Amino acid sequence: MTAAAVAEQEDRAEWHLWNWSVWHGRRTNSLGYPSRGMGGLGCSGSSDFDSMCANADNRCALAVDTIVDDLPPRERAALYNRWIVSVFRFRDGEDMAYKTAKSKLGKRLWAKGIW
Repeated sequence: MTAAAVAEQEDRAEWHLWNWSVWHGRRTNSLGYPSRGMGGLGCSGSSDFDSMCANADNRCALAVDTIVDDLPPRERAALYNRWIVSVFRFRDGEDMAYKTAKSKLGKRLWAKGIW
């Protein structure tokens, strides 16, 4: 993979992490219950463009959530620290764990056909 392709993959990984953090923040209401039911994830013939884009963003965020859950704990914690406002402590800093996690995320999204 060329240097330009790697840089572009990292930029896409950043966007997907941002989308995941937005999705993660609106998954629950003030009582802690899910804001929407899980049914109806496909698109119907009456969907407008914005609805279809929102549906695609939700599916991408769910894919990122699955990939993040499969990462080693240190890398998962680094992503949560940066994007979900949680506090995990690292003895030697989280920068390397974050870079590794972002790289793995980009590769796994690419393997799933999500760009």
